[in-house]
Amino acid sequence: MSLAGKIASNTAVQIAGKVIIAAISIIITKLLTMYLGVKEYGAYTTVYEFLFFFVIAAKCGIPEVLMREMSKHPTEQDKIFGSILSLQLVIATIAVLICSGSVWLIPGYRKTYVPLGVMIGTGATFAMIMTDTISSVTQTHLRMGWAVIARVIGKCMTLGCMALVMFSLLPNNLALGFYYLIGAGSIGNVIMLLGTIRAAGQLVRIRLRCDLRYWKKVCVAAFPYGAALVLADLYFRVDTLLLSILAGSDAVGYYGIAMRIVENFYIISIFFLNSVFPILSTTITSVHEKFTIVFQRSFDTLIILSAPFVFGGWILASPLVSLISSPDFLSTVGSAGSDIALRLLLVAMSLASISNLFGYTLLAGNEQRGLLVVNAIAVAMNIGLNIAVIPKYGFVGAATASIISQIFVVIALGHLVRRRVNVLPRLKVARKAIIAAVLMAIVVRYGHGTIADMGSKGLLILLPLGGLVYVGGLCILRVITPDMLRMILHSTIKRS
Repeated sequence: MSLAGKIASNTAVQIAGKVIIAAISIIITKLLTMYLGVKEYGAYTTVYEFLFFFVIAAKCGIPEVLMREMSKHPTEQDKIFGSILSLQLVIATIAVLICSGSVWLIPGYRKTYVPLGVMIGTGATFAMIMTDTISSVTQTHLRMGWAVIARVIGKCMTLGCMALVMFSLLPNNLALGFYYLIGAGSIGNVIMLLGTIRAAGQLVRIRLRCDLRYWKKVCVAAFPYGAALVLADLYFRVDTLLLSILAGSDAVGYYGIAMRIVENFYIISIFFLNSVFPILSTTITSVHEKFTIVFQRSFDTLIILSAPFVFGGWILASPLVSLISSPDFLSTVGSAGSDIALRLLLVAMSLASISNLFGYTLLAGNEQRGLLVVNAIAVAMNIGLNIAVIPKYGFVGAATASIISQIFVVIALGHLVRRRVNVLPRLKVARKAIIAAVLMAIVVRYGHGTIADMGSKGLLILLPLGGLVYVGGLCILRVITPDMLRMILHSTIKRS
C-alpha cells in the first residue's frame, strides 16, 4: 500500500473510532448534565481538567520521542519500547502522587467536590498516560485498529458504569454519586489500557527495561518536546482552570459543555497529525521534496476538516448544545450560555489545528527550542488575558482570550517554520474549502430556520445535508476528485 494510503487508512480508522466514541460521549454528557446540573457538572469538568494537566505533564513528549526513535531505528524497536515504557511508568507514578497532593493546596477548591474527586480520578490519569504512550507503537506502524477498538470498549464500560450509578445505585444521592461517576471513568480507562497493551504486543515485545543511560538520553530529548507540548496544551486549557478559581463552578459548567463538543472535533486533527508525524520525522532531513508534499497535504487536510466544523458549528451551536446537555445550558435574554462559548471555541480550535501542524513540523526538524519560546509566550499571554477578562466577562472572555492567543501562535510558528524548515503552506486548497464551507453554512442556515421547531432533532436532517453540500462543493471546486475518493475508500477497506 502507498504511504498516502497508509496515512489515510490509519486516520480513517481513528476517525471511525472517534465517531463511535463521540456518540457514546454525547450520551454520557447528556446523562451527566441531567443528573448533576450546571454547578456540579462544572465541578466534574474541573476535576478532569486538573487531572488532564498532569497527564500532559507526565507524558512530557515521551510518546513523540518513542514514535521518532522507533521510526528511525526499526531493528531496535523492542529495546527502545521496553526502556521508554519503564521510564514512563516511573514518571506516571510520580505525577499521580503530585496530583493527589497538590489539589488540596488550592484555596478555591476547598469545600468543593474537586479535591476528593481528583484523588479518585488518579487511576484514570495513570491509565491514560500509559495508554497514550503504548499506543505510540501502533501509531508508528500505522496500525491503530485494535487500539481504537480498545478505546471504544473502554468508553462503553464507562457509560455502563455511570448508568448503573445514576439509575440504580444512587439515583437520589448526588453528593455520593458524584464520586462514583469519577470512579466509573477510571474503570473505563483501565479497560482501554489493557486493550492497548494487547494491540501493541502484536507488534513489539512488551518487556520493562531499566536502562538509566538511555533514560537520561530520552529525558534530554523529550524535555524540549514535552515542555513545548505541555505549554501548547496549557494555553488551550488554562482558561478552564482559571474559570474554576475566578468565576466558580457555574461558569465552568457552561464552558465545559462547549469544550466537550470542540474536543470531539479537535481530536480528529490530532489523530491525523499523529499519523503524519513519523513520516515528517523521517523525510524532513533526507527527502525534502517528499517532506514538502506531505506538509502541504497535511495543511490542506486540516483546513478541509476544520472549515465545516467552524461554519456549520456557528450556525448549529444551540441545537448542538441541546443535543448533549439540558436546556439549562443554553443562552437566555441577558445571559450567555454554552452556545456562545461553542461558537468562539470552534474558531480557536481551527486555529489550534494549524498551529499543531506547525509545532509538529518544528519537532520533526528538531527545532523545539523556538517552539518552546513561542508556547511560553502564548501561555503567559493567555493567563494574563484570562485574569484580566474573566472577572468581568466570565467564560465569554476566556473563549475570546483563547482566540487571541491562538492567532499569535499561528503567526509566530508559521514564521518559524518558514525560517527554520524552509516550508510554508500554499492557500489554494484552503480558499476553496472555505468557499465550500460558506456555501454549506448558507444552506444549513436556511434549513435551520425552516425546521427550528424540531430543536436538536433537526440535526438528523441538517448534519447530513450540510455534509453533502460541503463535499459536493469540494468536488465542484476540484478539491476532491473521483480518483481520490476511490483511493481513500480502497485503502481503508484493504487496511481494515
